[in-house]
Amino acid sequence: MTGLVKVAAPDLLAEPDFGALDLDAGWSVPPGYPEGVGVKHLSGALHPSRRRGRRTTLTRWLPGTQVDHVLAHDYVEEVLVLAGELLWLGPDGRIAQRIGRHAYVCRAPGVLHGPFRTDIGFLSIEFCYYPEEGAPGD
Repeated sequence: MTGLVKVAAPDLLAEPDFGALDLDAGWSVPPGYPEGVGVKHLSGALHPSRRRGRRTTLTRWLPGTQVDHVLAHDYVEEVLVLAGELLWLGPDGRIAQRIGRHAYVCRAPGVLHGPFRTDIGFLSIEFCYYPEEGAPGD
């Protein structure tokens, strides 16, 4: 095949590159969120004071969890729903949108979203990065 570069990396081959995630342990509650919201850090880091970096996390909401405040970030947030359902609540507290499995969003910095609730639980993977960093793979 043309265009392929063969790289010798024998010490990288000593360990498998895929591994099972423990979805029962290692969750932390982000500041300002209720106990039912958990985040599991997978890779990277954001550096808000320098507006640099990228981070990949799993986010889990236990059944019955609600966040009553509106959210906004100074970074791009891409979210893919893996399981469950998140309910976006309108100003009157009624369901404005049902966000289910395989739903995807890419939010620009500053986009308001929320409040949210889940009745059945929710699991997503989130890719967050500052705009000058570019999207993963750019």
